[in-house]
Amino acid sequence: MKPTMVARVAAVLTPIAMLGAAVALANPVEAHGYVSGPYGRAAACKMGLNTGCGNVVFEPQSLEAPKGFPAAGPADGRIASAGSAFTELDQQAYGRWYKNAIGTGPLTINWTYTAAHRTSQWSYYMTKQNWDPNAPLKR
Repeated sequence: MKPTMVARVAAVLTPIAMLGAAVALANPVEAHGYVSGPYGRAAACKMGLNTGCGNVVFEPQSLEAPKGFPAAGPADGRIASAGSAFTELDQQAYGRWYKNAIGTGPLTINWTYTAAHRTSQWSYYMTKQNWDPNAPLKR
């Protein structure tokens, strides 16, 4: 290739390569992932704080319920698993799950993002004080 042709090709490809790199390296604003602090049930499984969790230890980011919870989405008793195949998460018994100490006031929630994914909103549901740890989770 002649030097002038190389310069023309480089002039065309350089901005395209730079744009591609910027897109590839950009942090997604919305992403697929899981609550990693304070630990959600699946993240506590991944960290070894919960046992007997099944395969969710390998993919806590795979818990995704249909839009519309609490009016729609997983049935009562299937809330912790998001109605997925990770049914071990729906087991309820006193002492079965790691419990985070949550106080009053603001709460910082950390996410571990694993893949770009459009999400319209995040909602957080916590059990109330004096809840029955032996009963299935319900709305």
